[in-house]
Amino acid sequence: MEKAALVLLRFCWKVFTMIRDSILQLLGKRAYGLTIKEVANTLRINRSTASKYLFALEAEKKIVVRIVGKAKLHYPKGVRI
Repeated sequence: MEKAALVLLRFCWKVFTMIRDSILQLLGKRAYGLTIKEVANTLRINRSTASKYLFALEAEKKIVVRIVGKAKLHYPKGVRI
């Protein structure tokens, strides 16, 4: 790989882990559950970006999702719902 490609890859990984860790930290502080919109607004990221990260965290079993009506509430793993 070229040096520029490696630099870009490291940058992308850093951004990915920063957003992921921010979401986990936010959910840990607010154990009452947050919607995708609330996560996006609080972290000032696009709603679709928040949705993708939350979906990935759910697949990794790092968070738990509960559907309430049309909303999905996201909780950190281990919180009693």
